[in-house]
Parts: sequence; structure tokens; C-alpha cells
Amino acid sequence: MKKIKVILLSVGFIVVFAASGQIVQNGGFETWVTNEAGGITPEHWVAEDNTSDVQNVFKVSPGFNSNNAAELVVTEIEGNRKAVFLNSDNIPVNKKYNSLTCYYKGLPIHEDSLNIEIKMYKNWNVVGEGMISFSEVQDSFEKLTIPIQYSSEDVPDTALIFIIVGNKDLINHLGTSYTLDNFNLVDAAGINDLQASFLSLGDVYPCPASQQINIPFELKQAENITINVFDMLGNEVFSMKDKKFMQGKNEINISLQNFKSGAYYYSINTSNGIAYTKNFIVK
Repeated sequence: MKKIKVILLSVGFIVVFAASGQIVQNGGFETWVTNEAGGITPEHWVAEDNTSDVQNVFKVSPGFNSNNAAELVVTEIEGNRKAVFLNSDNIPVNKKYNSLTCYYKGLPIHEDSLNIEIKMYKNWNVVGEGMISFSEVQDSFEKLTIPIQYSSEDVPDTALIFIIVGNKDLINHLGTSYTLDNFNLVDAAGINDLQASFLSLGDVYPCPASQQINIPFELKQAENITINVFDMLGNEVFSMKDKKFMQGKNEINISLQNFKSGAYYYSINTSNGIAYTKNFIVK
């Protein structure tokens, strides 16, 4: 059974997203180098335990849509079944990104899990972060989306990615593995005049919700609206296509009868752009 834990910061503003992004340095794990301890590691990443004698981060082929990917495997190191740690080098950024995406597949054993955290810094102060933790068997590459929530209006200058495969209770199981590829930062333009010019989004309610979620918004003019709701793995769980709404105050009501407990986020598409708001919780 899939067990997902998503840690989000509370935010009180609405963000309009652009469609571009930034590929993380060697986020596709195509190039590998020898580190100071003699271990083979992906360039621009730090594999904590890779040495000339032991490895728990491996170059594997093929990747999602490329030659290589990185496989993180729980192995025995100096008599201990250690969790696998893989961290990025400093990633220069100059804007607020909406989310971190990647592709993954893997085989966890017992309660071992895949944990990915993204932190956004301004002068080494944390201004945004997102985290996902789950245990799921996945035979083929699947896209994973980790929303980034901001606690400050400061624009970050550096990002760091932290990956752990194993069990945070330190009881790790030999053979647990996850393979990762194609890390990418998805662009967010921040609060701007585009949102104010055509759409004003209210706060979803109730939150947490159990029976129905209500999404209020106000249109500057009549529009055809498409709304899509996604879980934290980026899977679309609800969609309403091209429904006409009139100028003024409107509200979309979504039944949660088939929703599992957890965090979700949504997008509202109009002819003028795509507006995203903060996540909501289903209990």
C-alpha cells in the first residue's frame, strides 16, 4: 500500500505560473565522475557513502528518456544497513519555482521509503521548501511532482535537493532501491498583473475537507474555465473541461467521495493563462 507524507508550508498568497522551467545541473544523471574517495558518483551530486570499496548509488541504463539514471540501493556498509543519501550541489536560481519534478521507479522492502526534499535559500536563509516521503512499488518510470511552498516574498538565489532511500527509524532493509532521473525545477512567475487582470482566486474551504471542497473565484469577464486537481505525485484525480462561467463571483464545488486522505493542488485554466493556488487537505 502506498504511504505518502507531504510537508507543506502555509502560504496566504496566490501565484501565477509560467510554462518554462530549469533543468537541474546533471538532473538526468548522464555524467559521472570519480570523487575524492574513489567512488563513482553523478557529477554535481554528493553520494555520501560512495568510495572505491563500497557503493550505494549506481549508474544504471537506460534512464527515463536518456542513457543513464541513478539507482539508490540500501546496502551493508561497515556492518550497518545504511540508508542511502544523495544530495545536489548548490543550484543557482533567480526566481521562485513552483515545484520540483523528476521520474522514479523502485522496490521498497517493508517500511523503507523514498524521501525527497527541496529547499530554496536567499543568502542561506530558507525561503521555500517542499518534501515528499512515500513507500510504493513502481515497476516503470513515473513522474513525481513536489510543490514548493514559500514562507517569504524574497526571491531565492540557491536551491538544494536532498534524497534519502531507506527508513528514517534506522531499520533499513537490504535490497530496497529507487531509481531516479530527470530532475527539473518548474517555473513560477510569482504574483503579477496577469492574475489580477482576469481572475481573482479566493481561499478554498473547508480545509481540511472530507465531503466537498469549494473553490471561489471572481472573473473580470465571462470565461470558459478548465480545472484540474492533482495529488502530490502529479496524478490528475479530477478534471472539468471548458465550462462557461459568467463575469463576477463564481464557485466550483468538487465532491471528495473518491479522494483518498492527503494533500492535493489544483490549476484553473482560462484563455488568458493558468492560475494556481495553495494546496488543500482531504481528511
